[in-house]
Amino acid sequence: MTIPTLTSAHLASAPYGHSTQFSRAGVVNSPRSKAPMGIVFHTPGSTWAKGIWDKLADKSAANFDEKAAAAFDGREYQPNYLIGTTGKIFQLDVDSNRTQHAGKLANNAPNKDIYATREWAKWASPSDGSGFRLHGRSPETVYDWWFAAFPGHNTPLTVFPWKDLPNSAIGVDLVPVVDGSPSQNTKQQHEAAAWLIKELAALHKFPIGKTTVTTHSMCSPVERGTVSSKGSIIGTPWDLPPKHFPLNDIIQSLSVARV
Repeated sequence: MTIPTLTSAHLASAPYGHSTQFSRAGVVNSPRSKAPMGIVFHTPGSTWAKGIWDKLADKSAANFDEKAAAAFDGREYQPNYLIGTTGKIFQLDVDSNRTQHAGKLANNAPNKDIYATREWAKWASPSDGSGFRLHGRSPETVYDWWFAAFPGHNTPLTVFPWKDLPNSAIGVDLVPVVDGSPSQNTKQQHEAAAWLIKELAALHKFPIGKTTVTTHSMCSPVERGTVSSKGSIIGTPWDLPPKHFPLNDIIQSLSVARV
């Protein structure tokens, strides 16, 4: 099966520019056996981005984006696309390759079938890397944001077409702003993301909606939806945070545009 990819000719119409000049040396990406089923958005994290920012003599946004993209080139865990703070789109690997932007859900959990039932919501693996554990709070309190997003569903396995393999979707990371600005992401990134969603959906023929275009937190809530605070588990989707990346609004705007 031949799976198409966005080419430089496609990407030439991106609103804030693009780059496809990456070596991809050393990556473990593998050819897809079927077309991508959607898009999963991520953040590489402010700590990672700040590490790059602090080493720069030229702290212009354009240079920061270029250095962030270069740091992802050849990285084992990388998305297909990276959107810089300027809105520039970097294609790190072609669409026909499955990148390791997200592994199998709860692969390191004590219970490998953790998402099989609603019992998953009793678990947490917070952002501090302390691992999987029973959080001991009301599941509806910790994961109220997830159940509100997908009423009638008990588990991510019934929501997303890729079930427990989110890297069956195309991965897109947004470089976080680390210059002290109040928002983690920029308006240019939102606009570039909207353009990329539209182009990828048209090319790979998947519908644009919240079950096919999502964030890592939404498809992996246990691993990407909790933080530890003063010994208690707090539910919050941090990969990516909705207050910084209004994906639902972007999806709605694209839906209106298609009517």
